[in-house]
Amino acid sequence: MARATSGGQHPLAKAIGLEQSGRISAAEKQYRAAIRSLSGQPLQVEAMLRLADMLRRVGRVGEALPLAQKATQLAPQMAEAQLTCA
Repeated sequence: MARATSGGQHPLAKAIGLEQSGRISAAEKQYRAAIRSLSGQPLQVEAMLRLADMLRRVGRVGEALPLAQKATQLAPQMAEAQLTCA
């Protein structure tokens, strides 16, 4: 089971909220924390894809592509992973 942060909110949910509020730097840190805490769990791929997409949208394609490729390796059946790599 994924661990919650000290505030009780899961790191992935917190990252999504930070991104939606425009706090990109904080969201990136939270996505990376979520990826670590979700190691081996299905939501890890979602965290990787969300981070990759956010990085792509802010022009950091060089950082986004390896994340999307790793997500594709972990879950090749996920169409989002394939699309994010394109």
